[in-house]
Amino acid sequence: MQKILILYFSGVGNTKYVAEQMYLSIKDMCSVDMKSIEEIDTNFSLSDYNRIILGTPTIHSEPAKPMQDFLQTIHKLEKPVPALLYVTYGLFPENIFIKFMNLCLVKNIIPVSYVGYRCKAIDAMLLVPSIKYFAKHEKNITKNIKRDVEKFIEQVNPKFVKPKYRYYSLLNYPNKYIGQRFRFRIYLFIQNNAFIMHPCFFFITLYKLELNFRICMCSWHAAEFIFAKSIVNNTINIILDIWQ
Repeated sequence: MQKILILYFSGVGNTKYVAEQMYLSIKDMCSVDMKSIEEIDTNFSLSDYNRIILGTPTIHSEPAKPMQDFLQTIHKLEKPVPALLYVTYGLFPENIFIKFMNLCLVKNIIPVSYVGYRCKAIDAMLLVPSIKYFAKHEKNITKNIKRDVEKFIEQVNPKFVKPKYRYYSLLNYPNKYIGQRFRFRIYLFIQNNAFIMHPCFFFITLYKLELNFRICMCSWHAAEFIFAKSIVNNTINIILDIWQ
């Protein structure tokens, strides 16, 4: 029986959600472990698995920095292991797979399949809450995940596949350039159900929205947060100073 490892980094929960759906789809087909890169150290042996699934959110057209750091620090596998690389994104993934592929190849992790899933874009939900498109996953995402991971598992003698360059990524270059090179001091403040961010000065009425704040990434356009189970009171004052 094949032994599969699902390894992921998740910022706001989207990439973890995909990993969980993949696990549920194949747990009866093979032996499968699912782990966050935050749960393991660099001495963890990836060579014990027949196939690997790696997942990361898209941050400024690249894999999240924790995933990049992880792949750069782990030991090179003793033998080539085929891998499925998946990413989550809010609008489009651009050329993230090219850098993701290069990081894997030097460690003897051989990408044979690439898939991306459009998920809820938390930063866009904060910036433009009126656009509902950013507040939901792509249509039939669970079905798509099941199809993709089963196809990967069922491949016989999988071969290395190089992702195609996407020229439309040039349109997003200014956003990528600023996001990767600049960090701003951001203050998050809640009072009377008003959500305020500086220096952007965005105001969002929460109407007793259930929240639990966890800082995941600091970028030039917004800080990203997980929405979880803690009701915000009218008089709560929270100031977070984010600086990288």
